[in-house]
Amino acid sequence: MLETADIAPVLESNADPRRIARALYWQGWRVTSIARHLEIKRATVEAWKQRDEWDKATPIERIESSLETRLAVLIAKQEKDGRDFKEVDLLTYEASRSEETGHADLAWACLHALGNEPLEGITANNTGFMEFSN
Repeated sequence: MLETADIAPVLESNADPRRIARALYWQGWRVTSIARHLEIKRATVEAWKQRDEWDKATPIERIESSLETRLAVLIAKQEKDGRDFKEVDLLTYEASRSEETGHADLAWACLHALGNEPLEGITANNTGFMEFSN
């Protein structure tokens, strides 16, 4: 189950509150509690629930959503340790077993690069250089 401390990095990022609300709902949170926690109107959460048919989701859809949410939490963390990188690796492995691998592959590649490549570029202590471009 997601704890408040677990989703704090996601709440501070640009993560979709609708996705977070859905994940919390599927974990047993009530609509009122979700609205209060995310600091949005209860009617908004209820509308999302009805429009997206949260109650009609299959178990597979719920699991996939939980994996996506957990991956978003890990990516949003400012300081990651070895366990975080290992969990990202396992989550992206699970995602790669489905037909939609684009986002998972990108997340894994970014986190792998950030964990293994110095961002300061070439210095006296390293010869690696990573460049991000559009």
